[in-house]
Amino acid sequence: MENKGRRGGFTIVEMMVATAILVLLLAVLLSALNSSTTLWTRGSSKIQSFQQARAAYEAMTRKISQATLNIYWDYERNASGTPIGYMRQSELQFVSGPATNLFTLSSSNRTHAVFFQAPLGYATNQPLLQTLLNCAGYYLEFNTDKDTVNLSFLYPRVTERYRYRLMEMWQPSERLGIYSSNRPTNTLPPPSPWYSQTNAAMLAENIIALVIRPRLPEREDPSGNAIVTTGFIYNSKAPNSYSATNAAGIVTSGTTLNQLPPVVQVTMVAIDERSANRQANGATMPTYGVTNWSSLFTDPSQFSTDLRTLENALISRGINYQVFDSLVPIQGAKWSR
Repeated sequence: MENKGRRGGFTIVEMMVATAILVLLLAVLLSALNSSTTLWTRGSSKIQSFQQARAAYEAMTRKISQATLNIYWDYERNASGTPIGYMRQSELQFVSGPATNLFTLSSSNRTHAVFFQAPLGYATNQPLLQTLLNCAGYYLEFNTDKDTVNLSFLYPRVTERYRYRLMEMWQPSERLGIYSSNRPTNTLPPPSPWYSQTNAAMLAENIIALVIRPRLPEREDPSGNAIVTTGFIYNSKAPNSYSATNAAGIVTSGTTLNQLPPVVQVTMVAIDERSANRQANGATMPTYGVTNWSSLFTDPSQFSTDLRTLENALISRGINYQVFDSLVPIQGAKWSR
């Protein structure tokens, strides 16, 4: 008889092993896909959460970089009118520092503020003149929707949302407070400052910290503290002297009178709406885990330590946050020693 031999094929055991391997591979692929999807969703959600804050930060830093003093040179005179020198002069002012040092504020204002003039071209009667001078400023305020959006017809049928918000102050060219009878002074706050909260609008929500740090270029002053007086304060109307030592040990000195800072380090901390809603307690200002806000960002040499303290407090409470930080060169600064 003809021997046909054994026909080729898979045994049941081989089929079971192959199926088990296939299932294992599918499980690994599905796990990897799920992890990738989760990371993408989380990243996309974070980007969307801070989209408003990012846009506000870019708008704020862009306008700060346009600050001007329109400096000219003229004789400086003493109280009796006698010329005492040929010096820089300006009717304009750049001022920044802790909000409680700049103007009369309620306890709802936190961290820093900055006020200046820039050719931003905003006027109520001449909208096409794009180089008109404006007064502008930025600060934080804890307020309600009723203060920032005209939705009074909704209340009291809906619950008010209290949030920390980045406020933008505007003064149109035809109503510049800097040229009023209340001239800028070298004291802070002045008796009646040209900047105020009455002409401000919300720029972004859930901004819990704003730090303004004027400084020299890093090559001249690695510490970044030379031209900032005690408490982060910078006032172009104050004849504050400074001294800086660079990495090579060369010492430079001068005065900030009627000068713009060459560089401004702008730091902003934002949290997402979900975290803000979780920390909200009506009209009571949230602390976000920080025990003493008034002690933060009052000493330039402790800036990194204070920022780390704030971040650790947010992390301990599971608050999703983002720090925006950059060095903003002032285009109109004509720094001279």
